[in-house]
Amino acid sequence: MMYSQAQQGKVVPLDLLLARFKSANIGAATCSHTKTTQTTIRPYVTPSCQLCEQEKPELQLEHNAYYEKYKTKLQDLAKKSPEEFNAKLQKIAQVKEDIKIEHKKDLSTPPTVKSQKGMTSWPPKKLDDIMKLDLIKDKTSSEIEQIWVEHFVQKDCVFGVLKEHYLKFNELMEKSKKYPNFIYPLPKQDGYEFYLSEFKGTEVYFTSLIQYQRHTENAPPCLSLAHFTEFQVDKGIVLMAGVYDDQVLSKKEALNLVRQMSQYYGNRSPEHFRFVQLFNEKPEEFDYLRLISEYKMMQTMVESELPV
Repeated sequence: MMYSQAQQGKVVPLDLLLARFKSANIGAATCSHTKTTQTTIRPYVTPSCQLCEQEKPELQLEHNAYYEKYKTKLQDLAKKSPEEFNAKLQKIAQVKEDIKIEHKKDLSTPPTVKSQKGMTSWPPKKLDDIMKLDLIKDKTSSEIEQIWVEHFVQKDCVFGVLKEHYLKFNELMEKSKKYPNFIYPLPKQDGYEFYLSEFKGTEVYFTSLIQYQRHTENAPPCLSLAHFTEFQVDKGIVLMAGVYDDQVLSKKEALNLVRQMSQYYGNRSPEHFRFVQLFNEKPEEFDYLRLISEYKMMQTMVESELPV
């Protein structure tokens, strides 16, 4: 899975677009020092507070098991040799930090081939690999849509039928050629985790931002979409289906990303497409918090249980 921004016009390289995420992610959290919820930028969805980070080492270690075990000895050592006491505190703090790092590694371990159900063989090269065109080419668009839905409804995937009067597919493709990358928030625990998308022709791949930061161009996709245009001209429909890694996304979350993509690249919401343009052309002006505000405004729609 490769993520590389196309060099067209003023488009900025993808690595530069995401440079602001080097040390953070966006999450809403509260702590004992604040009465109200504060929105913070961090690389993973974790609560934080400046006052907490500025506390003395011994206060930060208050709930550390290693500290509790040697608490009495350390208190005696503090009286006899303050320098040695500080050195011990640093050592204990490092043990705690090492545990945090290992935990984060566990959270961001790339999915194995086994966990990516069917993703290694997806997407197929043509629609005929899914269903025989000779058997359905004479049917109406409504009949083909019904067949498509019945084929996928019991499968662990996302699917839909794009209709020209709702989403102009050619316009979608033109936009995606110029701006193949964008980023989408998904609610996770007490904040939001971001997912990066890349168009490659009629295919779209999504990966979590934390995976991209960790593996760059080798980041594994957690959602792979394919659009089939065989019936676009004579029936006015484009068939869409995608598979997702259930170790990373739920079906509802995968559907959420597809719906967000349709909003930002679709022809009915030009104000949303301006976010895509800004993200690619002027990343220094792109406001990730405003993107979250936009998500909240469309939250009911993108999180609904209705089919795409």
